[in-house]
Amino acid sequence: MIRASILAASLALAVLPTAAVAADNRPAVQAALALYDGYRGKGDVAAADWELPVFSADLTRIIAAWMAKNEAGDVTELSDFGWFCECQDWDQQGFKVKPLSVKQNGDHATIRMRVRAGWGSSVEQRLTMVREEGRWLLDDMTTPSMPNGLRAALHEAMSD
Repeated sequence: MIRASILAASLALAVLPTAAVAADNRPAVQAALALYDGYRGKGDVAAADWELPVFSADLTRIIAAWMAKNEAGDVTELSDFGWFCECQDWDQQGFKVKPLSVKQNGDHATIRMRVRAGWGSSVEQRLTMVREEGRWLLDDMTTPSMPNGLRAALHEAMSD
């Protein structure tokens, strides 16, 4: 009986850190899921992904430089598809996004997501999130369309 009580207490203590970590990850995951709200009919569909206020300060500066060159007609890469859905069209009713894994270390989190635009196929994305001034923001993302990351794709598009 005592042995069973000790075992039960040990198992309960072993679960506590995992539950605490999962609770700590929740704000980062919620911010990551919110990136896809427009595709799910919950947010601004009219704005292009790069116009949304969801990026870290550093990535926002890079996007602004890319947009300035794009407006001047110097680049066109990356502006013909939605970055978060990796699509030009999607089925709002069938659009699904699911977190696959979360690794968080303080103000940095890496979240693997599965994204379905609604037609049966899906893509995996890796989002790098940072907490700035209390908000979780996207700092980079790797996708099949941007295998070296969004930052690298933006720099490459501007250098061509």
